[in-house]
Amino acid sequence: PLAAPKVPSTRAELQAAVFRHFDADEDGRLRHAELRKFAEKTGFDGTDIEWEEEYALLCREVNCTWDDGLDEAAFRALVDDESDMGCHCSDSDLRGMLEAAQPEAARVQDAPDAPDRAAAPVAPTAKDAPATCAHRRTRARAGAGLGAAMATDA
Repeated sequence: PLAAPKVPSTRAELQAAVFRHFDADEDGRLRHAELRKFAEKTGFDGTDIEWEEEYALLCREVNCTWDDGLDEAAFRALVDDESDMGCHCSDSDLRGMLEAAQPEAARVQDAPDAPDRAAAPVAPTAKDAPATCAHRRTRARAGAGLGAAMATDA
């Protein structure tokens, strides 16, 4: 029998596992489409044009190019940042993203005495997510421009 995958126990392990989950091409970077999937899990429900604007601003803030996208260190900083410029995710949020990605059979984990667990939602949907990171970030910049918004954080 196959061994069950190791369950992340520390915040760093959770962050790394979530990063790997969204890194569909396994190149160590979260680019436009990959990062949008993460953003949608944290509540982003904007248009393609709104995402392009947000992604471009995010790339400038973390000093990466559009083509490069975020590396794991930049992703960790983003999900640790509790300011309006970040996209803080609690350990529970990160764990929920991983659990939602697992096949239903893996989530039940041989619990024949708890059949209702399989039907229960494992992670919040975008509509249940806290204020979307992208929208908080956009509001923080509204009317001030990127430079002014970043200057107020200094």
